[in-house]
Amino acid sequence: MLDIVPTLCVGMPPQTLRVATVRGAECGNRNFSVSVMERLQPLDRLTHWHGNIRAIATDMDGTLTRRGEFSSALLADFERLDAAGIAVVVTTGRSAGWVSGLACYLPVAGLMAENGGIFYPGSRLKTLKSALSVEQISDRARDPNGWMLKDLGTLSRHRTTLSQVFYRLCQDFPHLQESSDNPFRQTDWTFDVRGLDDRQIDIIKSLCLGARCGFTYSNVQCHIQPPHQNKASGLDRLLEELAPDFDRDRLITVGDSPNDESLFDVTRFPRSVGVANLAHYRDRLDHLPIALTAAPEGEGFSELVNWLLD
Repeated sequence: MLDIVPTLCVGMPPQTLRVATVRGAECGNRNFSVSVMERLQPLDRLTHWHGNIRAIATDMDGTLTRRGEFSSALLADFERLDAAGIAVVVTTGRSAGWVSGLACYLPVAGLMAENGGIFYPGSRLKTLKSALSVEQISDRARDPNGWMLKDLGTLSRHRTTLSQVFYRLCQDFPHLQESSDNPFRQTDWTFDVRGLDDRQIDIIKSLCLGARCGFTYSNVQCHIQPPHQNKASGLDRLLEELAPDFDRDRLITVGDSPNDESLFDVTRFPRSVGVANLAHYRDRLDHLPIALTAAPEGEGFSELVNWLLD
């Protein structure tokens, strides 16, 4: 066990200084110790990461997008990372239906939909094989129809349970709007975050937990989901299946919203980066990333890529 560690947030006033107890954690099949480190550091303080990274697991909306859209710069960033042998896995809260289509077009190793619910292989899956130093990728990870990372039992029954929780929420919050991509989902149920303040989100979370469901939200949507489903658990499952001995010091996790928080858990992923717009949520997160880019959204992701490769 490590001692209590102050986690200094660069740019935060002293009264918001967080103190966290960091313990050794079981991650996959290996134990590791987490070094005492600051949070939200500028990238240029982390030069010891250079030359060691083999994979990036990154959020999509608000992290890869620029004002809600993919850019030509993003596609160029993906190509540069692939050429450098760095595999990219997009970890998004977007629906299985949307993500299965994106997997056919984006030059990445794979995409994980619904906050760790389902994995779809991308066109650059071979880069992930090389990055993980494995002889082959399992059939489940190569299935173009998707690999369900969470055991849901009967899908129709699961969807009915989620819908019942949503309609219960609508009794207290009648203005809730089902998300446009919700009909294309399997593991979770989503509604628009627009119009909800922090107090209302906290109440909704409490109601979901009382109904024995999980809850998270992003800059786009709120998610009613199975307990303990999150991006970290999905990524854990993927790595444990493909390469249980993979050194997680060679992976960077990236995000911008509360539904990315599990990717910032240093006991699971020692190297994490937030793009600048994450600062909006920093007082609502228990886990903060090690680094924070100067630029927001897709510009911040490009900043990270340039820092790694230039």
